[in-house]
Amino acid sequence: MRLIVDADVTVGALGVTVHQPTEAISTDPARLRHRQPVCLADGYCLATARHTGSTIVSFDQRILRAAQREPMAVL
Repeated sequence: MRLIVDADVTVGALGVTVHQPTEAISTDPARLRHRQPVCLADGYCLATARHTGSTIVSFDQRILRAAQREPMAVL
C-alpha cells in the first residue's frame, strides 16, 4: 500500500494527469500496433494521448517515432 501512496504523490508532484481508458480509446491501441512497432501498453499510451490531445514525452525513441508518424505532438 505504501508504494501506491508514494506513486500517487510522485505523479501528483509531476503534474501528470492519469486517465482511465474509455471505450473510444480501447480499440485504438490495436490499430496503432498494426501500423507501428509498439507493445500494447505503449499503444494505450499513444491512443490516450491522441484522444485527449496530449503531448507524448518519452525517452523511448520507438514511442517518439511512432507518435511522430501518426502524427501526434511530441516533446
